[in-house]
Amino acid sequence: MRSILGKAKKILIQFGQRLLAALLSTGVRQLLVLPLLAARFSDAEYGTILTIVSIANIIELALGNTLNNTRLITHKDYRQQNLTGDFQPLLLIAAGVASLVSLVLPLFFPQINFLTGLLLWLVIVSNTLSCYYIVHFVVTLQFHKTLIQSAVTAAGTVLGLLLALWTGLWPFCFLMGSVACLVYLWFSTPLMREPLQWTPRRASTTRRWIILILSSLLSNALIYLDRLLLYPVLGAVAVANYATAAFFGKCAASVMPPVANVLLGHFSQEDFQMNRKKFLLIVAGSVSFALLAFFASILLGPWLTKLFYPSLIDAALPLLPLANLAACVGIGCTLLQTVVFRFCPASRLLLVQIIYGVIYFGGSLFLLPVYGITGFCWVAVCANIVRLILFFVLGFHRFKKTPA
Repeated sequence: MRSILGKAKKILIQFGQRLLAALLSTGVRQLLVLPLLAARFSDAEYGTILTIVSIANIIELALGNTLNNTRLITHKDYRQQNLTGDFQPLLLIAAGVASLVSLVLPLFFPQINFLTGLLLWLVIVSNTLSCYYIVHFVVTLQFHKTLIQSAVTAAGTVLGLLLALWTGLWPFCFLMGSVACLVYLWFSTPLMREPLQWTPRRASTTRRWIILILSSLLSNALIYLDRLLLYPVLGAVAVANYATAAFFGKCAASVMPPVANVLLGHFSQEDFQMNRKKFLLIVAGSVSFALLAFFASILLGPWLTKLFYPSLIDAALPLLPLANLAACVGIGCTLLQTVVFRFCPASRLLLVQIIYGVIYFGGSLFLLPVYGITGFCWVAVCANIVRLILFFVLGFHRFKKTPA
C-alpha cells in the first residue's frame, strides 16, 4: 500500500512539474506576447502574424514532435536490442524539410520581407530541433527539467518580445526563446551528441515516423484550420476575431498536452500495463475537465478576454460561447488520442484524423460562406464531438478483453 501511495505521489509531482512548465510557456505566449503584438500591429497585420505562426507550428510539430513521439513508442525496442542511432539522421532530414518549407512561405505571404523571412526560417528549424530533443526528459521521467527548460525558454521569449516591439520584427519573439531552449538542451541532454548512424531498425522506425507525420499534418492543420480557412475567405481581421473569441478555451486546452506527455512517458516504460479500468478513468477525467473548462469559460471568459484583448473584444464577444465550446470538446480528445496513439495501430489514428478532417473541412466550406464565423464554430463543435466518440470506441475496443 505504501509503495502504491509513493508511486501515486511521484506521478502527481510529475504532473505538477509538467503542468507548471506548460503554464509558464503558455502564459508568456498567450498573456504577454500575443496581446502585446495585437496592440503593436493593426488587426489585419496581427491576423496575418497568427496565420504565419500557425503554419510554422504545423511544420515544427509535424517534423520534430512526431520524431519525439516515434522515439517514445520505440524506446523499449531500442533498449532491449541495445541499439543507438536512426534518430539523428532522421532529425537532419526533418530540419532540411523544415528549411525548404519555410523558404516557400514568403511566396504566399508577400508581407514577409527578407529579414523577417530569415528570422522565420531560424525559428522553424530551431523549434523543430527542440521539439525532438526534449523527448529525453520524457523517456527518463525527468519532468523537473522540462520546468527549467520552460523557464529558460520564457526568459528568452521575453527578451525576444522586447526586440520585436523595438524593431517591428515579430519573429524575434519566438526565435530568442527557441535559441535559449536549444542552449539549455545542449547542456542537459545527451541526445544532441548521439552518433549520426543507422541501425537495423531504420526501416520500421522511418515508416512509423512517416505515418505519424501524415497524422500530425492532418491533426495540426485542423487545429489551426480556423486561421487557414478564415484568412483566405474572410480575411485577416476575421482570424484575429476568432482567435480572440477562443482565447479562454485554448488557454484551458493547453493544460492537457503536458498531462498527456507525462502519461506517454509512463506508457513507454517497460513495466507499464494498460487495461480497461485505467482507460475508463482517463475517459472520465478528460470529459470532466472539458466540462469544467467550458463552464469556466462562460463565467470568466468574457472578463479575461476583455482584459487581454480590449481592442478586439467587441467583435469577438458574440462568438465566445461557441468558440470556447469547440476548444473545450477538443480538450476531451487530447488524453484519449494519447492512449490510441500509444496502444492502437498508427493507421487507426490516421483514419480518425481523416474522418475528423473531412467533417471539419467539408462542413467549413459549406457553412462558412453562408453563416460566416458562427457556422465555422458549429462545424468545429460537431467535428470534435465525432472525434471524441471515435477515440473512445477505438480505446474501448482495444481494452475490452483486458482485465479491469
